[in-house]
Amino acid sequence: MLCLDAWDEKSLLDFVTQAFVAQSVEQGTENPCVGGSIPPEGTRMEIVIDSEPFNFSDYRILAKNHGNVIGAIDLVAGDGGELVIAEIGVDQQYQRQGVAEKMLREAEELARQKGFSRLLSRVSLKNFPSIELHKKLGAKPSHSDPKQFEKIL
Repeated sequence: MLCLDAWDEKSLLDFVTQAFVAQSVEQGTENPCVGGSIPPEGTRMEIVIDSEPFNFSDYRILAKNHGNVIGAIDLVAGDGGELVIAEIGVDQQYQRQGVAEKMLREAEELARQKGFSRLLSRVSLKNFPSIELHKKLGAKPSHSDPKQFEKIL
């Protein structure tokens, strides 16, 4: 998936913050967590799929904890029957707690429901946790590009 360690920390924070801001604008509320970190509040998490295009994406998957966005995936429909994970981010305080795995599983289900044959993503070769997660979920590196992981649906 477009990899967390391929970004610098500011870029990742900007991506997740953008999801917070979008949520606040949509709800007409001011989100006190924007620009800061979210204190962990237990394990309750909901996954929300927004099928309305957002910026450049065709779909957006949000992970929320107590109503606050803690992770997001933007997906783009490819030309060859694939759904491509364009961006993925998880708030730093929630990393390595299964948030990305739950969002990726939801992305896979969404791809199946929409009739896509493959789910594609790019992973930095230095991002060992992401590589292991992709393998755990059944994705395999492409023969032509080892940074690209592919899950046949």
